[in-house]
Amino acid sequence: MRYVIFAAVLTLALTGCTTVRTVDSTDAARFSEINKRAQGKKAHLTLASGHRIVASHLQVTRDSTSWFEPGTERLRTVATSQIAHVRFFDGGKGMVAGAWRGALSGAFFGVTLGMAAAGSSDNGFIQISAAQYILSGAIGFGILGIPIGAVLGSGNKTEYHFEASGASLSEAPARAASPAAQRTAPADSVSFTWEPASSPGLGSRRWTISAQLTHTSGGPGGDIERAMRAAGLDQRGPGFFGPGVDYPLSRNDGVGWVLGVHYALTPRWTAGVLLGESKSGETVGLGDSRLLTIDHAVTTVAPILSLQASKSIRFGVGPALHIAKVQETSVPAGPAERTRKVGFVVDLGVTVPAESRFFLDLKVQYHRVGGVSIGPYEMTSFHTGEVIAAFPETRVTYDHWSIGAGFGVRL
Repeated sequence: MRYVIFAAVLTLALTGCTTVRTVDSTDAARFSEINKRAQGKKAHLTLASGHRIVASHLQVTRDSTSWFEPGTERLRTVATSQIAHVRFFDGGKGMVAGAWRGALSGAFFGVTLGMAAAGSSDNGFIQISAAQYILSGAIGFGILGIPIGAVLGSGNKTEYHFEASGASLSEAPARAASPAAQRTAPADSVSFTWEPASSPGLGSRRWTISAQLTHTSGGPGGDIERAMRAAGLDQRGPGFFGPGVDYPLSRNDGVGWVLGVHYALTPRWTAGVLLGESKSGETVGLGDSRLLTIDHAVTTVAPILSLQASKSIRFGVGPALHIAKVQETSVPAGPAERTRKVGFVVDLGVTVPAESRFFLDLKVQYHRVGGVSIGPYEMTSFHTGEVIAAFPETRVTYDHWSIGAGFGVRL
């Protein structure tokens, strides 16, 4: 799982693309370029005042800029001098280009990882050549890079930055118009006062829904290992193709998940709910040639209040209901035990691209769960049924970190 996250970060670094162009008041060719690009797609305007607007049927001339408000069909016109910049997202074309870049960057990462794995391999019982390591890494991470690159590519954008001249807004009463009317009249024939939205800079997409796969660090494994040593479950196991194994040990090959829903209250604050499961792994002890295996995980639901530190970075915290789970999975397996705990979650999220409908979501979380009592567990002889080892009731902590990567959508 950690390599999947590394690949996501690498693809993030290599697939994002923003083209910036400068526009001055005498650049008629640039105005024509903007108007042509605006045909059939929405433009994202930022005024000199800082207000952000989503516009359709954008038309830019030297003196004035006009557009229609999506959904209301109201024509708006301001002096072009009041436009700070205009942004267009590439959409489908950007997704295709991003998918190619994602595949190439993922394959590059896979080749690098394959070379490292080949160099560190001791070529034990199963013989794998360096070429096989490199080829499998290139194919596997190249395929992984395709959807990541496509999502990031959908946010590829072209920005036109306007040179400021300090002119003021024109004022006149607003009235309805249609796109057809705009196409038959000069763009600057009627001037309207632009009415600021109730939440400047917030935009029309207030909802975000995201899902991530996560890797967990921490949890009760260390406490369980100490209790196993005290109970004598610390024998050395045999090794089939190498040195033996020292018990107890904890391992975590499981993949957790997080679902999140957020709503923008203001441009800086969002409220949301997180639901997820952290797979902290299993801990194994060995006593009298019998293995004792204890699985542990946490399910969490938490309301979150988040500060939008920047367009891409969100930091949140909130109370949480944790359900700590534990199960003895040796043969025969015991019943799963669940304990409810009240704690909190700290959530740091990075979304890229910052303003497109689809985005890559990277997340780091800290879960404060607290202590939980587990056990006792007994291991009996297969032949006599006598107790040959016992794990006493033990209090362990389920606090942990998780890091994840996934995708989201803005609605």
